[in-house]
Amino acid sequence: MKKLFFASALVAGMGMWSGCSNDDVVATGGNVPGSANDGLVPVELAVAGPSVSVEKRGIGSVGDFGERGNWWNGEKLRVLMMERSANGDGDGWNYSQWRYQDAEDNEEVLVVNSANDEVSTPKQTNVETDNKLTWTVQDKPRYYPNEGLHDFFAYHLDNANYIYDPANAYVQEGDNSKFIVKDTVITPNSHATQKYVWFKIDGSQDLMTGMAVKKTDADELAEAGTGFSAATARLGVIPNIVMKHRLTRFTFQVVGMNEDCSDVSVEKITVKSKTTGKMIVAYDMGGEAVAPTQTLFFELPTGSVEAQEAALVLTDYNEETSTTKPLESVALVKGEGNWGETYQNIGHCLMVAPGEKEYEMVITLKQTFKTDDGSTNPAGKTTITRPIVIPESAAAAEGTSYNVKVKVYGMAKIEVEATLEAWKEGGDIDVDTNLDGGATEEPEEPVEP
Repeated sequence: MKKLFFASALVAGMGMWSGCSNDDVVATGGNVPGSANDGLVPVELAVAGPSVSVEKRGIGSVGDFGERGNWWNGEKLRVLMMERSANGDGDGWNYSQWRYQDAEDNEEVLVVNSANDEVSTPKQTNVETDNKLTWTVQDKPRYYPNEGLHDFFAYHLDNANYIYDPANAYVQEGDNSKFIVKDTVITPNSHATQKYVWFKIDGSQDLMTGMAVKKTDADELAEAGTGFSAATARLGVIPNIVMKHRLTRFTFQVVGMNEDCSDVSVEKITVKSKTTGKMIVAYDMGGEAVAPTQTLFFELPTGSVEAQEAALVLTDYNEETSTTKPLESVALVKGEGNWGETYQNIGHCLMVAPGEKEYEMVITLKQTFKTDDGSTNPAGKTTITRPIVIPESAAAAEGTSYNVKVKVYGMAKIEVEATLEAWKEGGDIDVDTNLDGGATEEPEEPVEP
């Protein structure tokens, strides 16, 4: 059947949106509580810019690339619209139902909101660029349901999805099935009040989650209750999803400390971290419910034989493809000052599990040794293990970036010399071989009578 499609732009950023005009809705005859207007209302969202810091394989830290920070760069987000329960106990809490209209028989059609609905952020070229989002799949225009209060959540998983196959995304089986969003039961009445996704990081993915807060040009509207509906949309209230980083980020700088570093290069850096777990992406906000205090839970799926910890490898960033690439070695240089003064950036960054006070770092160095005649220049590699200690004995915090400065010392050439000194006169030494230690005298001859 032929469908009527209506523009329902998602908006990211600080731009204000007015209420929908009569041209923006399709009359259905239904009445929406709290509004004098009838009809379907397009879902319009806003997403705040990333606070620091991937579309294909591990694209690295979101919002921080090159000389720019806090800008979107075409990242993919997944949006969940959830209908609240009455009491915050999960009873009735579930995916909201998008609405659109069939042009042939003019009947209203419900579309169950999928946890895999994907939107794309813009590739911002300057600070004035708007933050409009676009639906990856354009064949289902989204409209608010005519009743109920709803919350909007979003998450950024990059390619860290674990035990998940898009082809089987809608098949709910056991806890280890390939369904990307799962229910977490935490209330005595056995109703799910949270939803989570499995993840497995390799150091290049920036895990993010966000929940919408009210965004409007009328402050009193933003303060008048919580939740979103067709009625609040007609009043100009825009859900503004604030995205937060959930991992800890390490950036790295290296510096040569002595003149022997002139032939030294840094080849590889790894940091040991937990890798696998669950990330809470949505939760019931009905009644007196509040947001959970913990978002990441590092644990292994039931029956997994994989190790929880792994050495995450520092990579570089390819701006042309917006993906990570293997690390390029960095040759240490003296710079304009003395050795130990010129810090050099290396790699893009590493995203690791938060919550630790120390992280094991292994750095691989390569040094070329010059021979006296220059005929051969053998090169050797060595690995050095050192801890990254979080300042002030604190645990690494999520959404926090630490700059790790690595001091490198080159190995000096070993030279051995042997000097022959002249013998010195030490004098005579008498050695007595008499065993009893007594005097030795010649015996007298006997006297004849």
